[in-house]
This record gives sequence, C-alpha cells and structure tokens, in this order.
Amino acid sequence: MKQPKKPTTTELLTAIQDVLVAVNNFASYTEQRFQGIDQRFAGIDRRFDKFENDVSGINSKLFAMVTKDYLDEKLANLRGDLVSLTRKEDNKLKFVVTTLRHKKVFTDHNTKQILALEPFAFSR
Repeated sequence: MKQPKKPTTTELLTAIQDVLVAVNNFASYTEQRFQGIDQRFAGIDRRFDKFENDVSGINSKLFAMVTKDYLDEKLANLRGDLVSLTRKEDNKLKFVVTTLRHKKVFTDHNTKQILALEPFAFSR
C-alpha cells in the first residue's frame, strides 16, 4: 500500500489560513447578529418598561375603584338616612296638621286628606 503524500509547510499554512478566514468570517457574522439582537432587546426593554408603567397605573386605578358591595351598602345607608329624615319631617307635618285641626283651621275631612298623602300615609 502506498502511503499518502505529506503536505508541505506551505500547503499547511494555506489550509490553516483558510480555516482562520472561515472562523473570522463566521465570528464577524455572529457578532453582527448579536448586535442586531441587542438592539431588538433594547427596544423590547423600552416597550416592557412602558407596559409595566401602564399596568401599574391600571392596578392603582383598580384599587381605587368602588366595589359593587361597597356601593350597595353605601346606597342602602343613604336610603335609610333619607327615610329617617323624611319620617321626621312627616311627624312635623302631622303635628302641624293636628294642631291646626284643634284650632279649627282644618276640618276633619281636610285633616284626613292631608294625612293620607305620601310618603308615609297616616290613617285615623
């Protein structure tokens, strides 16, 4: 069997030079791709920062919003307060009507008509 011919030093240097050029080209291409990726990540970081600010703004507004149960309770309390005030006014009206009836300013019929009016009809 014939032994393969050994490459010369010049051939080895040329082959090594070709490999180094190929590695350098690949490294340059990879570096360009990484720079592009870095730029895209910088843009994504800015978008995420804006998104994070938007979400925190929405989150703070959600905590400031009134819940339905809270609103229902407040409205029920307000209705109770209004009913209480209206009853007090109605009692004052009844007192005035009764007093005017005793002083014979109103007739029995007038008194019954006034006291039969809403919101809290009173029948005698």
